[in-house]
Amino acid sequence: MSLIRSDDFRNSISFFSNATNRGNAAAANKRGELYYNDRDFTNALSDFEKSIELSGDEYPPAFYNHGKLKSERDKDHATAEQDFSKTIALDSSYFDAYLGRAGERIFLQNFPGAFQDVDKAKHLDSNNAKVYETLGKIYVNSSDFVNAEKAYDKTINLDSSNAAAFNDRAYIKYRRQNFVSALKDCNQAIALFPQFLNAYYNKGMIYMELKKPEIAIKTFDTTLALTNNFYFGYFYRGMAKKQINDMKGACDDWQQSVNLGFNMAQDTINKYCIKH
Repeated sequence: MSLIRSDDFRNSISFFSNATNRGNAAAANKRGELYYNDRDFTNALSDFEKSIELSGDEYPPAFYNHGKLKSERDKDHATAEQDFSKTIALDSSYFDAYLGRAGERIFLQNFPGAFQDVDKAKHLDSNNAKVYETLGKIYVNSSDFVNAEKAYDKTINLDSSNAAAFNDRAYIKYRRQNFVSALKDCNQAIALFPQFLNAYYNKGMIYMELKKPEIAIKTFDTTLALTNNFYFGYFYRGMAKKQINDMKGACDDWQQSVNLGFNMAQDTINKYCIKH
């Protein structure tokens, strides 16, 4: 299968390259999308910029894709917001650009602007689950967990296959101390996506709140089996081990958390692991 995929990729690149060489902005953008999907961000960025140049700064999809890349690869949310704004200026019906800009405005703490973008997207497609998922993210980041949960309820009603939405709603319920219902949402997220690291992590946190440290430890074990560089996983597994008085195991986990860059864990080590 990989050989077929590789051949298809090369053939598609060749096709769009020929068109790009003839000055076709849409072809340059399409080639960039192929690179983007293949996680080749360097060539993708070059092609999106080429598409913008060939179009005379008039091709909305190229600006949209440029914004996505700047956000994902560079975490340059200000530039991404500008790219999405340009997309919308060129095409006021560009649904994904409104939600993209809303996402960047969340990072930039511009919640009123994000709400406005979601409202515009809602007018374009009121039954799209992404609208309510983005709305939920705004509410979460502004610490309005009541309305966030309502937004995720709507998201899931529209798209019951969205594992991320179940996991995000689990986090909201966790914050609202509705632990049993939160656990159900974690389990549903994992059923939809068995390798969902954050769902296992949230599940471990819930078991700690339910005073079930042994199960929490096993759940954090699964989290760390999926990735061994997740310092929060080590830190909170250490906290769960402390609950069962396994201080050696706890201190080892906290130290690993420090080794991975979570320097605040050193305070916990100083408090519980170092004899004064």
